[in-house]
Amino acid sequence: MQTVAYECAVTGETVSFDGPLYGETLASLRGYKWAYSLGAHSMSGVGLQAREVTANFKVTSRVELDRARKLFTADMREGKPGTLIIDSMWRQKAFITAHEPSDITPELLTSQLTIVLLDGVWWREGATVECAVHSAEGGTWLDLPFNLPFDLQAPRMSAHVENIMPSSMPFRLRIYGPSNNPRVKIGGNDYMLDVLIPTGGYVTVDSRSRTATLVAANGDTSNVLSSAHRGSGLGSGAYIFEPLAPGVSQVEWDGSFGFDVTPIVEEVEPAWSI
Repeated sequence: MQTVAYECAVTGETVSFDGPLYGETLASLRGYKWAYSLGAHSMSGVGLQAREVTANFKVTSRVELDRARKLFTADMREGKPGTLIIDSMWRQKAFITAHEPSDITPELLTSQLTIVLLDGVWWREGATVECAVHSAEGGTWLDLPFNLPFDLQAPRMSAHVENIMPSSMPFRLRIYGPSNNPRVKIGGNDYMLDVLIPTGGYVTVDSRSRTATLVAANGDTSNVLSSAHRGSGLGSGAYIFEPLAPGVSQVEWDGSFGFDVTPIVEEVEPAWSI
């Protein structure tokens, strides 16, 4: 870890642990522990839970320490977790619940923080795939100079998105208007919403938070989760939050709207190497 910072949920301000609050290696943010229950010859209830860690740090600016305390306290009072950010990349929701000074001199304060890590995992964004509108000039596809006993459809467009992890991972899908009832197929799953996205607006589907939000051109937001297809759940082929399969998946859509897909990389601890 080269840099560690805390982003306040209430104000958006950040507290750096690279000085004048020095977190040193903050080794307690490393490591992980799975939760599980043991049976006679089995293991069940496997998962990653929130955990509490302590971290030592040194302070050379009491002014900065006072500022940090106010931000930590604001999040606790409002019940809104801040975000720990490692190397400007790995993120996890967290509360800082205690500060215990141990050695005080006029120049230096040595203390310990208690940090509650809420997500159980650290996450970062993968490579975003941008898929633009594809249509013929004038917004229509060229017709043939003669009639046929059937209709022609615009060709389906395709791209590819990659999940670099060996297991399924979450994603963020953002669809831009104008679009009516957009549908995107990734791998073997259809991501569909029965919603009208106006010009200048967009819908964001976030599988980590299980949300689908419409943002209008004027910035107004609305929850459109009820308009998202969920099929019969995970693996049904039409689940709006179906995670991305490992490896490269083909992306298909009718070309009438633009969107982008961002894989989310989750790790049980921040990567030791780049």
